[in-house]
Amino acid sequence: LVAPFFENTQARDLYLPPGKWIDYQTGSVYQGGWHRIEHGHIPVVVLVRDGSVIPHIALAQSTADMDWSALELVVFADEAQVADGLVFLPSGNSLLQAAMKKDGDGFALVQDPAGGKVKWNIRMAEK
Repeated sequence: LVAPFFENTQARDLYLPPGKWIDYQTGSVYQGGWHRIEHGHIPVVVLVRDGSVIPHIALAQSTADMDWSALELVVFADEAQVADGLVFLPSGNSLLQAAMKKDGDGFALVQDPAGGKVKWNIRMAEK
């Protein structure tokens, strides 16, 4: 869920659908309903549903230089015991589901969605 700021202000009122939401920039957790939320370093509120996985790739000078053989899966979970997200690799023709389950203090892939073609680094989103 993305809520940009169109005025020079630090916070805005937002209605969140039911469920838990985690602020992508700050790690704050919100329940569904109305909230006044301050933006992080970037003047936008980006909220991720509890139990979501967002793939990250290392910075590159151009898209031609992106290393698709090493991806980071960032898990946004407050109380969720399972998490999932989608990944699309340029070499494939379909979305891959990165399904994960709770494993101690972190999460682990249920199975490798890329069949060994990608080195996955899994980390929890910062709070």
